[in-house]
Amino acid sequence: DAANRDAQESRGLGDVYKRQDEYITNSTLTFTNCTQSVIVKKTELSGSKSIYIPSNGALSSPPSENYAFGTGDFTIEAWIRPAVNTTSQTLFDFRRLSATQGLRIIQDAQAIKVYNGTTLMVSSGNVVTTTGQWMHIAAVRSSNITQLYVNGAQLGGNYTDNNDYIYAGLYVGQDFNGATNWTGHMDNVVVKKGVGDYTTGFQVPSQVDYNQANIVFGLDGEAPFLISTEEVYAKYSGQRSSSVTSKTIDYENLAIIAED
Repeated sequence: DAANRDAQESRGLGDVYKRQDEYITNSTLTFTNCTQSVIVKKTELSGSKSIYIPSNGALSSPPSENYAFGTGDFTIEAWIRPAVNTTSQTLFDFRRLSATQGLRIIQDAQAIKVYNGTTLMVSSGNVVTTTGQWMHIAAVRSSNITQLYVNGAQLGGNYTDNNDYIYAGLYVGQDFNGATNWTGHMDNVVVKKGVGDYTTGFQVPSQVDYNQANIVFGLDGEAPFLISTEEVYAKYSGQRSSSVTSKTIDYENLAIIAED
């Protein structure tokens, strides 16, 4: 299994990677009932769309070494617009085989909380006091200290985090068992491996450069979900035969160009 996983060499990107006006895809992102919204968009953010995740919706990225943070630094940040603030809902879940092991970020009624499995590390307290309002959240580990930021302000103190976060997938808007779904809008989602961007309060970003080398997952509302979250150079499928893969998308002429 390790050899197969290592056969994938990829550089993390946003939900779209553009080069010479061509969109390149080998999509590994799965979505259910999620849509692009041109109605709800935080005006200060770049672009004109956001991502709507309904109560029966979610997105997921398959298990990858990209999400094996080990004992190193990481940054997970996003703009969110919760539609519900009365139940426990999953924002991001990096667990794979065990409920008790793996990084996860949830909205527990009005609080944003960061867990390792079932162990609470940091809680914001009640910050989602009103639904339908945009807020920026960031969970960061730097030098074995995990912190939580809401709208650029640190909440919940410092947590000494020596956990080893192992090979896993990423679930957005639901947990790894397909439950505790989150409802609302998201935008400018970023996961970085090996770097903790924030160690003190900061001015929240209005746009993301998805070409940064440490990004292993990114998502915004500007491109179709057909586009991959990764640029994949080689991925071992376990089969010797090839399959047709979409290489470029011509939006002007409404054409998809595929190669075998």
